[in-house]
This record gives sequence, C-alpha cells and structure tokens, in this order.
Amino acid sequence: MARKTRSIEECKRYKATEFRLFLLYVGPVVFKSSLNPQFYSNFLNLHVASLIMCSQEYHKDAQMLSYANDLMKYFVKKTCEMYGHDFVSHNVHNLVHLAGDVSLYGKLDNFSAFPFENYMSQLKKMLRKREKPLQQVIKRISEGRFIKKVIPTTSNSAVELFQQHYEGPLLQNFTGISQYKVVRTKKYVLKTREPDCFVQLQNNDIIKIVNFNCFQNGNNSEIKILGYKFLEQSNFFQFAL
Repeated sequence: MARKTRSIEECKRYKATEFRLFLLYVGPVVFKSSLNPQFYSNFLNLHVASLIMCSQEYHKDAQMLSYANDLMKYFVKKTCEMYGHDFVSHNVHNLVHLAGDVSLYGKLDNFSAFPFENYMSQLKKMLRKREKPLQQVIKRISEGRFIKKVIPTTSNSAVELFQQHYEGPLLQNFTGISQYKVVRTKKYVLKTREPDCFVQLQNNDIIKIVNFNCFQNGNNSEIKILGYKFLEQSNFFQFAL
C-alpha cells in the first residue's frame, strides 16, 4: 500500500491500490456514517471475506476460508436483491468462486494482477512513437538484456533518521540526546505527525509517537521511541457478521 488514498469523491479516478486500501481498511470507517445500514452491512460481508482471504494466517484455516466463502455468496445474493440483476456482472459473480482459488493458490496477493498492472508503466515508457508498438517493446527488452546493470548505492544503516529538531520530549536521566521527527527502515517509515505516528505493537498496544530520541550507548547508537499509549480499546464491529 504505497499510495495514499484520496477522497471518496474522487473514487472514479482511484488506482487499484487505492481500491484495495479502501476495501480492506478505510471503507468500514468511511461508510459507517454515510451509508444506509442495509448497504453498509452488506459491504462488511465483502470486507471481512476479503480480509480473511488476504490474511497470511486465516487463509490457511479451512473453517475461516469456508466462512469467507459463505460471506461472499451472501454478499452476491444481497447485491442482486439491492442493486438488481444487471449489477451482477461476471466480475461480481466470480466472487463466489474466489475462496476456491485461495485454497488452490494461496492468499489473494499471491495471484493478484498488481505486478502486471505495475509493469504496464514500464512498457509505456519503452514506446517512442505510435507506429509498431510491439516491435518497439521487443527491441527495448532485447537492449536491456545486453546493458550492464548498475546497482544503486544504498545506505549501510538499517535505520535512518531525518528532520532533527529540539522540541522534546526527552528521555529522563539521559544526556547527549539527538531528536528526530522521522525514522525510515527498509520496510516502513514512522513519523511524529499524523497520520503516520500511530503504531500497533506486537502485544497489540496502540501507541501515538511524539518523538524519536537517539543517544550513544557505549560503542552503539540507540533509538528510543517516545509516545502515548492508548489506555482504552474497543472492537470496531459491535456485532458478529
């Protein structure tokens, strides 16, 4: 999910990654106060079924996958009732077979079309004129095989710090602390500003990051994250689907 989603008013211009983000994470929050309860409940059927089939853990569970299959069938059935038979196109009907594909090929991300869609942009860049596009692509790919690949230099550090500041807060009983607003690793970026300052820890605690403190501990540099822990948590779903 590299693309930050835009307003729902621009949904007609969404990219595939934005639709994925909306279906799996953003949709239940956005639609809760703006959609008719009947339509919202049916959307949750699609949402939960998709979450199960995208999950590294749950897609392997036969009982959970069967539950996702039932949810998808119920979603298509209710969709037909609410939107009419014309809405149930081949793409909508194929949802009832999706759980079977997951049982054969693994979670949805394993056989999605995202890698092929992403490669389309590279194919377009290979074209220099309108005539003979296929021949141009073949030539560019052939040329690429004979060009020596240049490996870009990367930082040796697994963690990088950015945007140094002096605003606090600071760890107590420590000296020589440097403060930063951004921490970047190879897998993610954390910031002290919203919305990138909220994290869920492995023990399921939810933390709002307010500062990154870096200090020298012997021969090593250590980074400590300062933040506020949410004391009250509740389930988003108030009823079982």
